[in-house]
Amino acid sequence: MRYVSVAAAAVVVALIVVHGTIPEHFLVDSTTIALLVLLVAALALPFFPTIRKYIAELNLFGGGVKFRDEVERAAEKAESVAAKEAGEHRSPDGGHDESRERPPWPVFVNIGRHLYDLIEQDPKLAVVGLGIEVERAIKELVKGMGLDPGQRPIPATRAVSMMRRAKRIDAEEEALFLQLLRLTTVALFGALITKEDAYRFFSIVENLNDFSVGYSLNLSPNEDWEAQGLSCRFEHCIERMPLKRERGDGSCSVWGHECPGGPEQVSICKSEGVKDPCSRLTGQEEKEAGHQEK
Repeated sequence: MRYVSVAAAAVVVALIVVHGTIPEHFLVDSTTIALLVLLVAALALPFFPTIRKYIAELNLFGGGVKFRDEVERAAEKAESVAAKEAGEHRSPDGGHDESRERPPWPVFVNIGRHLYDLIEQDPKLAVVGLGIEVERAIKELVKGMGLDPGQRPIPATRAVSMMRRAKRIDAEEEALFLQLLRLTTVALFGALITKEDAYRFFSIVENLNDFSVGYSLNLSPNEDWEAQGLSCRFEHCIERMPLKRERGDGSCSVWGHECPGGPEQVSICKSEGVKDPCSRLTGQEEKEAGHQEK
């Protein structure tokens, strides 16, 4: 490699000399500058592996710093959003708290045990894997809200914008969603991610799973609603749906919002006599109320 570099440099020097001495005075023009660039490249040829490694390390280091800065900003947004909709369920260090209780209703993203295990083996791959699940959940959410026409796949960023324009999520939630999507992109394209960074990212998504009843980001029906003491299979997410000035066939008779299950579900609830749990009376209370009326 060194002999090739020396030979190439000698040829370039000869070309520079010939090009510069043909006129009456030594000429430095664009051709000479181009030849000088070639000379520098020829001389640096033996050092290319080291230079390449140094540049790669710089990129990785820079990517690592960027991811960490971004994930901290996302964590701040997540804490602000979670404070509005849920109590404090995070572990003191911001990581995953195995002992905390999961909401009984369908959550935004079901984070499989395999993804947590993957953090110990490959933090970057774990972040990308969870990021893909977040994108899928966002698209499912916008579809459940009836905002996606379903004609062709839409980007996750556009899905977030659609939900914000429809006022199904607020500005803070929109910013948090977009931040999570950016973090996934940063991780995918070469960022250096530590285990601590990955756990921090996971804790942010866990915050989205902890929203209080009515505000879940999962619009799937909850088949265990009765055992959980809820009014219906959509009470966990009903606050995410629009509230019309005048109720229609698809409006929930209890909460007023448009039911994710549509008019069919509203009819079922009415036929089953579903009522506001706050207004339900026990058998004894109903008897007492009856006696008082008499």
